[in-house]
Formats: sequence, structure tokens, C-alpha cells
Amino acid sequence: MPTQWLPLFPLNAVLFPHMALPLHVFEPRYR
Repeated sequence: MPTQWLPLFPLNAVLFPHMALPLHVFEPRYR
């Protein structure tokens, strides 16, 4: 499951805008 999350991370961020919000907070470097 963790392996599938890796490739889905970038895809989910583009598909789900709300997911990008918490992602940015978790990883300020991504901003």
C-alpha cells in the first residue's frame, strides 16, 4: 500500500485540491 501511495501522491495533489493544502503544510519545501 505504501508503494502505491508514492505514485498517487502527485496524482492526488492534482486531482484533489484540498489534499494539496495539507500537503503544503506538512511539507513547506513543496511550496
